[in-house]
Amino acid sequence: MLYENSTRTITLKPASKWVAGRTYYFTIVVKESNSDSVSYSFYCTVRITGEIIEQDFSIKYTDVNYTVNWLDDYSHGSLKFTSPINMTWLQGNFF
Repeated sequence: MLYENSTRTITLKPASKWVAGRTYYFTIVVKESNSDSVSYSFYCTVRITGEIIEQDFSIKYTDVNYTVNWLDDYSHGSLKFTSPINMTWLQGNFF
């Protein structure tokens, strides 16, 4: 979740397939600038579309990090991974 002060907007961009079909709740508290005691609470609900995907924790996952070595104006570039990876699997699961 990101709050952009210049536009006064809140953005929620889930970046994982594991959040599909789930509901999230959060509270926004707005405080008067000239008062320490006056504040307003706004309760929010976000429902993510899609089918719930349960993660199988019996599988041993390996954390792999990457860096972008270079990127051109056409979004072509190079990634460098910290561990060897299966590129066929990555192509179907990269998010």
